[in-house]
Amino acid sequence: MDDSSVLIKDYILTIDSMRNKAGKLRSELSLIPGGDSGSEAEDIEGLKEIIDEIDQEIENLHAEISEINSAHLGLNIEEEWIKLKFPQ
Repeated sequence: MDDSSVLIKDYILTIDSMRNKAGKLRSELSLIPGGDSGSEAEDIEGLKEIIDEIDQEIENLHAEISEINSAHLGLNIEEEWIKLKFPQ
Protein backbone atom coordinates (compact mmCIF):
# COMPACT_ATOMS: atom_id res chain seq x y z
CA MET A 1 0.00 0.00 0.00
CA ASP A 2 1.51 3.33 -0.98
CA ASP A 3 1.59 6.54 1.07
CA SER A 4 -1.40 8.10 -0.69
CA SER A 5 -3.58 5.06 0.05
CA VAL A 6 -2.61 5.23 3.71
CA LEU A 7 -3.34 8.95 3.76
CA ILE A 8 -6.76 8.42 2.19
CA LYS A 9 -7.59 5.74 4.76
CA ASP A 10 -6.50 8.09 7.56
CA TYR A 11 -8.76 10.83 6.19
CA ILE A 12 -11.69 8.43 6.04
CA LEU A 13 -11.09 7.35 9.65
CA THR A 14 -10.91 11.00 10.72
CA ILE A 15 -14.14 11.83 8.92
CA ASP A 16 -15.89 8.83 10.45
CA SER A 17 -14.70 9.96 13.88
CA MET A 18 -16.01 13.48 13.21
CA ARG A 19 -19.35 12.02 12.12
CA ASN A 20 -19.58 9.99 15.34
CA LYS A 21 -18.74 13.02 17.49
CA ALA A 22 -21.39 15.12 15.73
CA GLY A 23 -23.93 12.36 16.35
CA LYS A 24 -23.00 12.25 20.04
CA LEU A 25 -23.36 16.03 20.30
CA ARG A 26 -26.76 15.84 18.67
CA SER A 27 -27.82 13.14 21.15
CA GLU A 28 -26.56 15.17 24.10
CA LEU A 29 -28.40 18.25 22.85
CA SER A 30 -31.63 16.31 22.62
CA LEU A 31 -31.30 15.47 26.34
CA ILE A 32 -31.09 19.14 27.34
CA PRO A 33 -34.49 20.47 28.34
CA GLY A 34 -35.80 23.28 26.18
CA GLY A 35 -35.32 25.77 28.97
CA ASP A 36 -37.69 28.28 30.41
CA SER A 37 -36.53 31.27 28.45
CA GLY A 38 -36.74 31.85 24.75
CA SER A 39 -33.05 32.62 24.59
CA GLU A 40 -32.10 29.16 25.91
CA ALA A 41 -34.30 27.53 23.28
CA GLU A 42 -32.71 29.77 20.63
CA ASP A 43 -29.24 28.78 21.84
CA ILE A 44 -30.11 25.09 21.60
CA GLU A 45 -31.57 25.55 18.12
CA GLY A 46 -28.44 27.47 17.12
CA LEU A 47 -26.26 24.63 18.34
CA LYS A 48 -28.37 22.12 16.42
CA GLU A 49 -27.94 24.20 13.26
CA ILE A 50 -24.17 24.30 13.79
CA ILE A 51 -24.09 20.51 14.17
CA ASP A 52 -26.16 20.17 10.99
CA GLU A 53 -23.66 22.41 9.16
CA ILE A 54 -20.79 20.30 10.49
CA ASP A 55 -22.58 17.16 9.31
CA GLN A 56 -22.96 18.68 5.84
CA GLU A 57 -19.29 19.62 5.74
CA ILE A 58 -18.35 16.08 6.82
CA GLU A 59 -20.48 14.63 4.02
CA ASN A 60 -18.85 17.01 1.51
CA LEU A 61 -15.38 15.97 2.67
CA HIS A 62 -16.35 12.32 2.48
CA ALA A 63 -17.59 12.80 -1.09
CA GLU A 64 -14.36 14.57 -2.07
CA ILE A 65 -12.25 11.79 -0.58
CA SER A 66 -14.35 9.18 -2.35
CA GLU A 67 -13.72 10.96 -5.65
CA ILE A 68 -9.98 11.17 -4.94
CA ASN A 69 -9.92 7.51 -3.95
CA SER A 70 -11.72 6.53 -7.16
CA ALA A 71 -9.28 8.58 -9.23
CA HIS A 72 -6.38 7.01 -7.35
CA LEU A 73 -7.70 3.51 -8.04
CA GLY A 74 -8.14 4.44 -11.70
CA LEU A 75 -4.53 5.58 -11.87
CA ASN A 76 -3.38 2.33 -10.26
CA ILE A 77 -5.31 0.36 -12.88
CA GLU A 78 -3.78 2.41 -15.69
CA GLU A 79 -0.32 1.95 -14.19
CA GLU A 80 -0.79 -1.83 -14.05
CA TRP A 81 -2.08 -1.86 -17.63
CA ILE A 82 0.98 0.07 -18.82
CA LYS A 83 3.28 -2.33 -16.95
CA LEU A 84 1.59 -5.29 -18.63
CA LYS A 85 1.53 -3.67 -22.05
CA PHE A 86 5.11 -2.39 -21.93
CA PRO A 87 7.18 -4.59 -19.62
CA GLN A 88 10.66 -3.32 -18.97
